[in-house]
Amino acid sequence: MLALLLPLAAIAETPSGLEDRLLAAADRLELPLQVDAALVVGGDYCSVTSPTGPPGATLRFHAASITKLMTAVVVLSLEEDGLLSVDDPVADYVEAFDGSPVTIAHLLTHTSGLRDRLGARGRQTAAEVGEYIESLAKQSPSVEPGSRWRYADAGYNLLGIVIESASGLPYVDAVVERVLEPLGMQSSTFFVASMPEDDRVRAFSARGRAFKHPWDRAFLPSSGLQTTAADLTRFGNAILDIAAGSEDGVLKPATLARMTRVQIATEWPGVAQGLGWQLAETPAGRQWRHAGGEAGFESLLTVYPERDLSIALLGNREDWPRFAFEAAIRDAVIETGERCY
Repeated sequence: MLALLLPLAAIAETPSGLEDRLLAAADRLELPLQVDAALVVGGDYCSVTSPTGPPGATLRFHAASITKLMTAVVVLSLEEDGLLSVDDPVADYVEAFDGSPVTIAHLLTHTSGLRDRLGARGRQTAAEVGEYIESLAKQSPSVEPGSRWRYADAGYNLLGIVIESASGLPYVDAVVERVLEPLGMQSSTFFVASMPEDDRVRAFSARGRAFKHPWDRAFLPSSGLQTTAADLTRFGNAILDIAAGSEDGVLKPATLARMTRVQIATEWPGVAQGLGWQLAETPAGRQWRHAGGEAGFESLLTVYPERDLSIALLGNREDWPRFAFEAAIRDAVIETGERCY
């Protein structure tokens, strides 16, 4: 059974019904050995599960496609600064796409027609990234841009080049400047090689086979973030503050409203696509979310604006029940009325 922690911020002094429910859910769902889960509700932070590591280690998990939210926020913040428009053709920023009808909005909504013909394979240099982008430009779109939703890492990897062109910064520097540093996400990084060995989490298949993490410079914008649940809830809380009307966040409320407006239906029942965010209606109200999964790492970040609640989950086993655990955490918080334990 996973150990449950005391709050990150002092919320309650003694265990309560919420703790019992979360313990029962963790036990019932047979979670992986390493799960980092946290929530923020009403501005109060709470760690839910405790990943185990050497004393003093800060265990960082591969967040996989949750990274796309960071990329989308940077794109929209550049638009706020007048450095691009989501309606611009990608060709305005990436020469290889000269003549293409694909727009930035198509990339944000997975409607570009680009496909993942090439996966992460350890690209390290700018030249290798350039070759990857050239390969995307040579693709024949699978559908007419804007006509149909087809999830692909390729579009977000291309957005990384758009960000570099519009901002004049390397992709990672733009994310650090516009998201990670303003939100105090000090445990988040894109560079696995710079992480201490004790901070690295290994991931496994459902049958226990160890995976090798596919670090690839070309795929940083779609899936490169290494992070903790606590840092992801800082991002979630920032989104909640903006949704509540704060003008001092990484985006303006009107911009977040655009991001969380339905753009097109996805192939997942009950889930629509916004600008970066995946959107669903749940028994708890509107849910803005993004999941991630790669090489045994599976993650989930959810935001419930009506509940002032955000939940972050990071795990190191393929096919672990992250959606069920997230729902159990959400329901326990709502039904007990407790913010933590």
